[in-house]
Amino acid sequence: MGRANRWQDKLKYFLKPPGWAHGGKHETSETIRGEAEDAAGEER
Repeated sequence: MGRANRWQDKLKYFLKPPGWAHGGKHETSETIRGEAEDAAGEER
């Protein structure tokens, strides 16, 4: 949150899901879980 310049972005850290970032890289738990499932499927 310290890197967010606008107050709107700072507020979103409280309202958005964990992993949300104002810089554009959104690694939420759902995204990470999906990537792990894709990687596990490729190994089989």
